[in-house]
Amino acid sequence: RSSNEYDNNNVADIDVVVEEPKRRRQIYINSTERNFVLMFISIFPFYSLFLIYDVIGSLAYPLSLRFDLSSDQIGYLYSAWSISTPFTTFVAGFAIDRFSAKSVSTITLFLLMLFTLALTISATHSFSSFSNYNLMLASRFFSGFFGEPTLVAAFVIISQCFSHLEDKRWMSFAFAATNTSGLLGNTTVFLFLPILHQYLGLTYSFVFVFLISFFAFLLSILYIFYEKNPVSDSTLAGGHQFHIRDLKEISLQYWYLNTVHCITTVVLVVSVSFGSLFLIEEGGFSE
Repeated sequence: RSSNEYDNNNVADIDVVVEEPKRRRQIYINSTERNFVLMFISIFPFYSLFLIYDVIGSLAYPLSLRFDLSSDQIGYLYSAWSISTPFTTFVAGFAIDRFSAKSVSTITLFLLMLFTLALTISATHSFSSFSNYNLMLASRFFSGFFGEPTLVAAFVIISQCFSHLEDKRWMSFAFAATNTSGLLGNTTVFLFLPILHQYLGLTYSFVFVFLISFFAFLLSILYIFYEKNPVSDSTLAGGHQFHIRDLKEISLQYWYLNTVHCITTVVLVVSVSFGSLFLIEEGGFSE
């Protein structure tokens, strides 16, 4: 009797040894596929936002010809995006803390899509009752107002999706992918969009930008249904909501690095982006 029990236990042990690696491999495969899907959904807003942000710099010359705009007016049109962003990014952080990153991301991407549509209409149609330029200015302002918070929400979503994984390389890979996604957006708007304008015209160029914003919004809807149980915001924050007084706890090293980053971005990126019309008019560069 004792021998039979021993044999039965051995058989059970063998079954566990054989089946457990298969189960673990299946879980790993499913987890890897899930991580890649979530990564694509969460980083695409970076691609769309960088593309929408720089569309004025890319199409500055055809816009100036169509509406007889000066280089100063193009510069105002380009910079209208950034007027409200220092304020709205902080508001987005509090909104995410109060509600959720999914909600903020979906709402802001929807509004960004609407104001990108308004920019598309104002840049491709002529209106007699009001100024196209003023409508473009308003569209750019509100695109920036609701666009930049999407990046804040996207960073939180990435943290929710990958910070709890045992393999921490996923987190590093996800943040590296966000930078790559943004740079691909820059590449698309400055390399592909002028070619599209050359062959199809201004209207199709702006329609393409709108379709990118529409696709980003659809992905945010997909994320709601795909990831129904993400790590909560309060879990990431350790149960502590952020308040204005918490700013004093942030180290001086952070503020120093943040300041250097802002100055570098302005000098190396922004100046070249909206300076394209100046290069065409004064430097003899082709469109």
